[in-house]
Amino acid sequence: MDGDRQIVPGVAMIHAPGESPGHSLIRVIVGGEIAFFTGDLFHFPCEVEHLDWFSPDRDPVLGRRSRERLLAEAVARNALVTYSHAPFPAWGRLSRVGSGYRWALL
Repeated sequence: MDGDRQIVPGVAMIHAPGESPGHSLIRVIVGGEIAFFTGDLFHFPCEVEHLDWFSPDRDPVLGRRSRERLLAEAVARNALVTYSHAPFPAWGRLSRVGSGYRWALL
């Protein structure tokens, strides 16, 4: 995938390369609420707070750019966020802390 794509109204695949060339995440908007299913963008909550700790990306520059894009939008829209590698339930919200971010499970 080489760009963002709407699947159906309210559901979109968001291009988020870095981990792998075609990596994407899913954004769902329902009734004004927004949720992101981030796939492999993050593996542990500490990666939200320490963007420089992340190393398994095939393209680290694109990976960081994809994470920063998601973090900024999720915070701005107070979105629910989950990621694939978290133990259930993995829903949380992100907040801005100084020049970084923090993950808080619900």
